[in-house]
Amino acid sequence: MPPGMSAPLRIFQTADVHLGMKFSSYGDLQQTLSDGRFQSLEKMVQTATEKHCQLLVVSGDLFDRVSVPKRDVVRAAQILSGFGGALVAILPGNHDFFEDRADSLWSVFMENSGGKVLLLSEKKLYDLADYDLEGVHLYAAPCRDKHSKANATDWVTQAKKSSDAKHVIGVAHGSLEGLSFDREGSYYPMTRQGLIEAGVDFWLMGHIHVRHPVEPEANARIFYPGTPEPDGFDCSHRGTAWLIEASDRNHWSVEAVPTGLYRFDEIEKEISSLSEVKSLVQSWVQKPDGNRQLVKLVLSGRLGREEFRELSQELESLRQHLLHLKAVTETLQIRVTQEEIDREFTEGSFPHRLLSQLANQSDAPEALQIAYELLGSAGKVGR
Repeated sequence: MPPGMSAPLRIFQTADVHLGMKFSSYGDLQQTLSDGRFQSLEKMVQTATEKHCQLLVVSGDLFDRVSVPKRDVVRAAQILSGFGGALVAILPGNHDFFEDRADSLWSVFMENSGGKVLLLSEKKLYDLADYDLEGVHLYAAPCRDKHSKANATDWVTQAKKSSDAKHVIGVAHGSLEGLSFDREGSYYPMTRQGLIEAGVDFWLMGHIHVRHPVEPEANARIFYPGTPEPDGFDCSHRGTAWLIEASDRNHWSVEAVPTGLYRFDEIEKEISSLSEVKSLVQSWVQKPDGNRQLVKLVLSGRLGREEFRELSQELESLRQHLLHLKAVTETLQIRVTQEEIDREFTEGSFPHRLLSQLANQSDAPEALQIAYELLGSAGKVGR
């Protein structure tokens, strides 16, 4: 480091951890998936420490709701207190919004936190000099309710910024115009232009469960880390956090850090033979982390009747190599062949003649399938 220059500030940023999420639709896996979010938090604290970060920031929704059990609040406080850097700064989000009550979630949390934990519960400048982070200023925009049409960051634009500050950083939670869906504008809506004009170096944001920007950008000033632990089949990424190194108010670099333990994958596959399902099974069997995979497999297409009977065995084989399998076969149909027509309909009858004629036309598979179903045959799985 050149003489006269201070060491860069290293920040580990996460958001939307949603500790205490119930996963009630996952049966026996409910506790496993719930615990996974705490394990992910432990992993992030360890990673931030190993990477010599001075500051760990949680940009809202550390908890899934304000009514999470006290044991979960205490557990989270103890995990974060193990951070080896200078400070953990936590912003209340819209799911774990701040309530100024003696028995509130955040009161319990702070009672069980160590001296390295700071709750950003007010709209104000937090000077971190008391935490050995000289010249680091955080401008916080905490949530005070689950829904709000107000932009909680407006005050930052009007706030005076110290000329002596080495780093001026905004921390907020809410939707961003053009990036997140907020039809009613009820999730603390913000605009990109408004954030840029606020006068901070960059923003550490929460609320959106996917990473933004998708890839690190040299001139990026708005950072959403996404949820660190996937929480359903609509969340196809593996979970990430941001590692930010800021040398001064105009220069910083960012790196995406993988954080997730479990993975949710939704696979849609059109099949025409059982061998395709067997190949799919083999591909999953060979994966070393299958015991952390939850898969929703949506099958469509057509199989012969005998293949249908064997399908359940193949799916059960796949299930043994995954943490969870949800197989959707409602759109999978029985392939109509002449043998199937002979089995279902009396030879010489109108249905038999019509379907036989369509079966002999290689360019009419859809018409054959529709006619077969309309004439009363068991055309779909389970009927």
